[in-house]
Amino acid sequence: MNIYTKGQIWAQRGVGLIEILISLAIISIGLIGLVGLQFSVSTSNQDAYVKSQATLIIESLSDRIRINRQYQNRDDTTVPALDATDNAYTILNNYNFRNLDACDGNDFDCYCEELPAPPAVMNCRDEGAVDAALCTPQQAAVFDAYEASCMAASIMDNMEVGVVALNPNPGAAGDPVGPNSILTVYTAWPATIWKNLDKAANDMCQQILDAQGIVGDFECVYMDLVIGDGQ
Repeated sequence: MNIYTKGQIWAQRGVGLIEILISLAIISIGLIGLVGLQFSVSTSNQDAYVKSQATLIIESLSDRIRINRQYQNRDDTTVPALDATDNAYTILNNYNFRNLDACDGNDFDCYCEELPAPPAVMNCRDEGAVDAALCTPQQAAVFDAYEASCMAASIMDNMEVGVVALNPNPGAAGDPVGPNSILTVYTAWPATIWKNLDKAANDMCQQILDAQGIVGDFECVYMDLVIGDGQ
């Protein structure tokens, strides 16, 4: 037979409330961790989406350069011969609308909803083989840079796209980016910041952007392209 005194019975009061408070604290900590995990997953998904879209941009621009390779690789032996302006693909000013007038809205709405008026950008789209046939290779190169810039602007305003020859092969006639130069096609976007930690910027990415005079910490994807002699 168990015998309880009055004092012992009163000593048990309040223990259940303490257990409830401890349980609530544990649940709260778990919920905070769950929210942090969901945020991390969301950030990772966004990064993966941006990277996949950026890869599509450089693949598209690389294909356009291959199609127009005779223009990019002109020298003093090709027909037509080298022209001093035959480097439109590697001119930074042709990308991200630097060659167009300033605009107060976002880049895509300002420059891509409607094609800019000539001669800044000629319409080289193959619309019934009419407009494209009117574009010179030089105009097609500028148009390719414009279209790649619009693809980047549709993802985010601060995404950079361009082409740079880090180790160019100068032509005999003075072409700074001669035939068989290695072209690096890139897209770059600001490195995201989470938990007050900068994501490590790719060294090669920074080298590319430094060569272009673009300042800031960026993530990027890039592709090296050698298109051979323009025949």
